[in-house]
Amino acid sequence: MTSRTPHIRVKAILNNSNNEILFIIVNKNDPFSMIKIPVGDVLYNESAESTAKRIIAESTPYEIEPIAILGIYSEYDAGGTNHFVTAVFICIVTEFNAKIRGINLDVNWLNSKNLSNANLYDDDVRILKDYRDWRIHKSTYWTSKII
Repeated sequence: MTSRTPHIRVKAILNNSNNEILFIIVNKNDPFSMIKIPVGDVLYNESAESTAKRIIAESTPYEIEPIAILGIYSEYDAGGTNHFVTAVFICIVTEFNAKIRGINLDVNWLNSKNLSNANLYDDDVRILKDYRDWRIHKSTYWTSKII
């Protein structure tokens, strides 16, 4: 039997003063475009916190600092061939660098109250629900937590 190792990922939730959350727009010009919370794989010898900072720096003009961990989530792809373990950090923007050019990804701040019609990645639906609860209760979440 072959041993398989899960993919370790990090997501970073950024919320601005207008109660908007930062999303990456995937396939912007496609009629089936989707939005997702910024996500990236943890590189060898990289901390989860450093991964959060890197994925935001690579796709936005922002520098961030994680301030809390929302939770740890485990998911499998539809074919059952990949297993992902994702640490989700809640972050604050510490710096805006307006001089950054050439960022390839489309990003958008969207109001968290108006996401019901948004085409979100499946795992982000649960994470955003937990984030809304976190803003009230400051609790930590995980895949099988009974609420």
